Amino acid sequence: MRKVVKFVISAAILCLTLQAFSQKTKEYTDAITHFEHGKMLYAKQEYVPAIQEFKTFLTLKPGPNFEYETNAYVALCRLKLEKQNASRDLSQIIRDQPAHALTKELNFELGLFYFNDTKYSRALKYLDTINATDINKDQRDELAFKLGYCYFKTNEYEKAKKEFIKVMNGESEYAIEANYYYGYQCYILKDYPCALATFSKIGNKGPKTMQLYIAQIYYEQEEYNKAFDVIKNVSLTKQQDEIELLTGKIQYQLGNRSVALIHFDKYIGDVSKLDPQEIFQFANANYEAGRYEKSTSYFILIANENSALGQASSYCLGVSDVKSNHKERAINAFGEAKRKDFDKKIMEAAAFNYAKLAADLQQNSTAVTAIKDFLQEFPKSEYSNQAKSLMADIFLSTKNYKAAIEVLEDIDELTSETKLAYQELTFHRGEELFLNNEYQDAQLFFKKSLKYPKDARIEALAYFWMAEIAFKVDDYDESLNLMNRFMSNGESSKSKNKSYGYYSMGYNYLKKKDYPKAQNYFEKYKQNETFDDQNKATYLDNSQRLADCYFLNKQYNKAINEYGFIIKNNYKNADYAIFQQGMLYGLQDRHAEKINVLKSIQSDFTKSIYFDDALYQIGREYLSLGNNSTAENFFKLIISQHDYSPYLADSYLKLGLINYNQSNDDYALRYYKTVVERFPKTTSSQEALSFIEIIYTSQNKPEEYFKYAEQIGSGIRLSYQDSVFYNRAMKTYTAKNFRGASSELESYITKFGEKGYFILPANYYKAEADYYTDNENEAMKHYEYVAAQDHNEFLEKALIKLSSTYFYNKNYEKALEHFARMEPIASSKSTYIEAIVGQMRCNYAMEKLEDAKQKAVQLLPIEETPKEYLVEANMYLGRIQLKDNKLRTAKYHFDYVINGSRNELTAEALYRRAAILFIQMDLDSARSDIYKLNEDFSAYEYWVVKGFILLSDIYVTEKDYFQAKATIQSIMDNYTNEEDGLLDECRAKLKEIDNFENPKEVLELEEE
Repeated sequence: MRKVVKFVISAAILCLTLQAFSQKTKEYTDAITHFEHGKMLYAKQEYVPAIQEFKTFLTLKPGPNFEYETNAYVALCRLKLEKQNASRDLSQIIRDQPAHALTKELNFELGLFYFNDTKYSRALKYLDTINATDINKDQRDELAFKLGYCYFKTNEYEKAKKEFIKVMNGESEYAIEANYYYGYQCYILKDYPCALATFSKIGNKGPKTMQLYIAQIYYEQEEYNKAFDVIKNVSLTKQQDEIELLTGKIQYQLGNRSVALIHFDKYIGDVSKLDPQEIFQFANANYEAGRYEKSTSYFILIANENSALGQASSYCLGVSDVKSNHKERAINAFGEAKRKDFDKKIMEAAAFNYAKLAADLQQNSTAVTAIKDFLQEFPKSEYSNQAKSLMADIFLSTKNYKAAIEVLEDIDELTSETKLAYQELTFHRGEELFLNNEYQDAQLFFKKSLKYPKDARIEALAYFWMAEIAFKVDDYDESLNLMNRFMSNGESSKSKNKSYGYYSMGYNYLKKKDYPKAQNYFEKYKQNETFDDQNKATYLDNSQRLADCYFLNKQYNKAINEYGFIIKNNYKNADYAIFQQGMLYGLQDRHAEKINVLKSIQSDFTKSIYFDDALYQIGREYLSLGNNSTAENFFKLIISQHDYSPYLADSYLKLGLINYNQSNDDYALRYYKTVVERFPKTTSSQEALSFIEIIYTSQNKPEEYFKYAEQIGSGIRLSYQDSVFYNRAMKTYTAKNFRGASSELESYITKFGEKGYFILPANYYKAEADYYTDNENEAMKHYEYVAAQDHNEFLEKALIKLSSTYFYNKNYEKALEHFARMEPIASSKSTYIEAIVGQMRCNYAMEKLEDAKQKAVQLLPIEETPKEYLVEANMYLGRIQLKDNKLRTAKYHFDYVINGSRNELTAEALYRRAAILFIQMDLDSARSDIYKLNEDFSAYEYWVVKGFILLSDIYVTEKDYFQAKATIQSIMDNYTNEEDGLLDECRAKLKEIDNFENPKEVLELEEE
C-alpha cells in the first residue's frame, strides 16, 4: 500500500515565481537556477542533492516568500528521507503560514507520511483538510481510500463507508480494496446482507480471509450448512486457529458435538478471550463427552455472568464438579445458579442440589436452611419428597445440634421419627455444652432430651450427665438423686458409665462427709472395674479416695494397703499417698515407719506440695520421741526454706517449746516473740503471747511482759464477754443460718474491733456467711481483711474466694494479685494448679503475653493438671507464638488442642492451624482443616465462617476466582451476624476478588 506520490506544483504558483524573478537582476537569475534545479531533483526523488540546491539558494537571500517555500521543500525532502524530527519540522512550517498556497500540498504529503507510518489518527488530522478539487483524479482516489482506511482504523465506520463508496465503483487501483473494507465494515457492524453483497461483488479478487468472513456471516445467520460449505474450502495458515474455532462452532450447532470437540481441541488460542456463547460451546462439548475436568475449566470462565448463560454455566459447572468428585467446588457453583432467576427450572434444580451437597459435605446448618428455603420457594417441586427425607437424615446425623434443634422446635407437630431426632439432638447439644464448661445451659438441654424419651439408652445417659453437672455446681443431693435414676435404668448396665456411676456417687458422699457411704461406693467401683491403661487415672483416683475413706473411718490397715497400691502403681505422683501412709503409721504409734516413709518425700519429692507437711510431721515425731535436737533441725528447715508454709508459725512455736523445756528462756522468748510479731491476730500469736507471759512470770519479771505487751499494742485477752459473743455467732453459723450469723459476727467485729480475741476468724466467717447469702460486696471486704493478715490459717481459703470472684467480675488486675499470692501457700496440688491457671488467664486477658506464656509453660509438665487446663494452656501458647510469627511452634500447640479437645477451642485451633498452613502454602492441608472444621464443629459458626473466608483466599491464590467469589457470596447469603465484623470482611473480600479478576487496564496513548 505504501507508494511514492509525485507532487505536482500548480501552474499558478510557477507563474508567480517567474514574474517575480523577471524583475530581478542577473544575480537573481542565477539564484533561481538553484531553486529550479532543487525542485527538479525533488521530482526525481533525489532528495539529498535537492536539499543541497535549496540550501545554496537560501544563502543568496531570495526574500521571505522564497525562503518559506524553500524551507518547505527542504522539510519535504527530509520527510522523504525519514530524517529525525522531519515530521515535526514540517508541522511547524504548516502552523507558521496556514493560509499559504503551498499548505494544501504540505498537508497532503504529511498525511500520507503518517498513513504509511500507520499512525492513522495523525494522518486524518492532515488528510481531512484536503479538498478533492485541489488535487488531480489519481490523487482524489488515493485520498478517498486512505481517508476511508484511516476512519476504519479509528472505528469511525460510517465516515469510512462514505469515503470507500467514492472509490468502490471506479477503475482505480484502490477499488477492490475499498470494496473489501466496505464489506468488512458491514461485517463488523453485523450488516450481513450488505457484507455478503459487497464480498460477492469482488469475487475471487478479494483476499482469502474474505471467505472466512463469509463463512462467519452464514454462521451468524444460522445457515450452518452453507457456512460449512464455505469454511471447508478455506486454507489460511495464519488464520488456522480461527478456522478451527469456526468449524467447531458450526459442527456444534449442527449437533455433531464429537466432531466439534475435535476442532475445539485444535484451537490453541486463549479460550477465556472468546465470547461467553463460544466458551459455553467449548464447555458443553467437553461435558457431553464426559470430560468433566476440562469442562469445568471452561464453565468457570462464564459462570459469573449475570445472564441466563451464566446461570446455565453455573449449574453445569456444579454437575461437572460433582462428576469429577469436587463437591466442595460444586456447592458454590449450585449456589451461584440458584441465586440467578433467569431460568426457574435451573434455579429449582440448583437449589435442591445445593441443599443435597451441603448435607453430603456435612454442612448441616447450611443444608437445613437451604431445604427450608427450597420447600418454601418450590412447594410443588418434583424434588419435595427427597428434600423432606433429606432433612430428616440431616437431623439424625448433624453435628450442628443447635441449628437443628431450632428447626425442630419451629415445627408445630413432630412425628415419631422427629421426636427421636429431637431427643438425640438435645442430648448431644447438652454434651457439647458440657464439654465447653457451660453447665447451666447443658443441664437445660439434657432436660429437653427427656421430653420425648423414645430411646432408653439416651434417657439413662441424660440422667448421668445431669448428675455430673449437679456435682460440679456443688448440689450433691441432686447429683445423688440423678445418678440413682441413671443406675436404676436398665440401659445403665450396658453403659461403660455404670461403674463410673459408683465412683461419682462415692465422690458425692465424700463431699457430704458421709464417709461410710462414700467408702461403700468407691469399693463398688473397684469391684466392677479392672486396673488397666485405659482407666488408670480414674482407678487410681478411686483408690486414693477409698483410702481416704478408710482413713476417716479409722480402718487404718486397709487405708495403708490402699495407699500402698497407689504408691506401687504411680510412684511419680504418689507424694500424697506416701504422706497419708506416714500419718497412719503415726496414729498406730509406728514411729520409725512414719519417719522413714515421710523421709522418702524429703528425698524423692523435693518439689512436692506436701514437702513442708512431711518436714513438720517428722519434726513432731522426733519431738514426741524426745529427740529434741533432730526435731529442732526439721523445724528450722521449714523456717529457712519454706517462708510461705502454713506450718511456719507452728515451727516457731515448737522451737520455742523445745528451748523452753531445755531452760533456754532467751531463745524461747526470741521464737515466741517472732510468732507474735509475724503472725498477729492468729491463734498461734495468742499461744505465743501466753508462753511469753509464763516465761517472764517464772523469771519474776512481770513488768517486762506488760512492757512488751504495751509495746506491740496487745491489750488482747480472752474475756468472758468476748467469748460469749463470738461463740453465739458461730453457733448460728454452724446451724447454716448465714444471714443471722452475718449479723451477729458484724456485731462482734463492731463491738470488739481489733482488740477482739477472735477478730480474724470473725472476719473470715462473716465473709463466708455473706458469700453464701449472695452479699458479694460485703463478703469481699471481709475476705480482703483476712488476706491482709499474713500467715494465718484462713489465708489460703480467703485468697481462693477473692481471686475467683475478681476473675469472674473481670477485675483481672486484682485477681492476678491474689492468684499470685495463692501459688506459694497452696496446701493441695489442685489449689496450686488453680493458682497457676488463674495467673495465666489474667495475664492473657490483660495482654501481658510473656507473663501468660511463662505461666502456661509452668503448667504443662505438672502431671496432675486436668486435661482441659492443658488444652487451654496450649491454646494460649499457640495464639502467642502465632502473633510472634513462630508458625512451627504455634502449629505444635494447636495440634495438641485439636487432638485433646472437642469444643470451641478445637474449632478455633483448626482455623488457626489452617491459617498457618495457608501461609506455608500447604494449600491442600489448609483446605482439609477447613472442611474438618465445618464438618465436626459447625455449631461454632464464627470459626466456620472464618474458615470459609480463608478458603476463598486459597481459591484466590489458585486463581480460581469463581470459587473464591462463590464462597464469599455463600457466606453472605447464610450468615446474619452484623456485629462481629465478618460480613464487612466478606464485602471487602468481594472487592479484592473483583480487582484480581478484572485488573484495571493501563491505556497506552499514541505519542503526539
